[in-house]
Amino acid sequence: MAPASAPELLALVLDARLCLQCGTPPGPRAAGGEGGAGAAAPPGHGAKAPAEAAPGAFFQRLWDALLVLCRAHGLLGADQQVALFAAHSRRAALLVGGMCDAVDWEAARRAMATFALEPDGLPGTPQLAAALSRALCYVNRAKRSQSGLCARVLVLDSSPSEAEHCRQSPALLGCAFAAQAAGVPLDCLSLGREASVLLRQAASLAGGKHVALAPSGREQRPEDVLVPVLLFHFLPGVAVRKGMNVTADVQNHAAVCACHGERKELAHVCSCCLAVYCSDAAAVCPACGTRFRHDRCADRRLLDLGPEGLCA
Repeated sequence: MAPASAPELLALVLDARLCLQCGTPPGPRAAGGEGGAGAAAPPGHGAKAPAEAAPGAFFQRLWDALLVLCRAHGLLGADQQVALFAAHSRRAALLVGGMCDAVDWEAARRAMATFALEPDGLPGTPQLAAALSRALCYVNRAKRSQSGLCARVLVLDSSPSEAEHCRQSPALLGCAFAAQAAGVPLDCLSLGREASVLLRQAASLAGGKHVALAPSGREQRPEDVLVPVLLFHFLPGVAVRKGMNVTADVQNHAAVCACHGERKELAHVCSCCLAVYCSDAAAVCPACGTRFRHDRCADRRLLDLGPEGLCA
């Protein structure tokens, strides 16, 4: 285990959709709440309906929270490093990287906004697998150039459904295994409507932490708890984290098919890239191009059993 004083690199991977994500308004006040007031009045009867925040307002709160995390990370040592990657539906890019005390965060914020508003960048599923690959390559180069450097990756995702990134499943899981082999924890903070199953599995494989702040309860807005969540879960480094007694993450190893994005209990898997499909009707794997070889003769031992024997 690396000493607690060893320098550390924190690589951030941001989903570009967070730049245009709207804030979540707090829920209506319950009856008999503060001041003895009753239930909230409907619109047009002396009360205003809670309106969604303007696009970009949530990102400003998120960016301020990330600044708190990165500056706190920089205070942990003299040689602390940080790198910021971003991904949209077309490409992934490195926006800034270097020592924490030498990063121009205002220029990084402008670069992030410019990247998110690139033509044809939104909408669409971001290339998180490409961003993770670039982040791991950056980490590998940094660890080779500086002996004793620890590193970890934090992904901030805005998935609308559990099956998000299903078409990138082979690449995402490949990044998770690469991070596991390199000893680089892969953390994930989900800020979308539903947490991606694949990102949860990738964090579990790489020994990282997965936290979901889905705007479902609406009792407390996610943007109001970003700073405590980031500092509590993702500020502790690699050396410190091994000695902490934290609650284990919820394990969800459900398979998600790459053809329809649905969760499956029984499915067909490509023997080359491990992509999951609903059926074996395709002759070529759409993910890697491997040609499938179907058996010409059926297994008579299974056919002789019949439906009753198979279900027994």
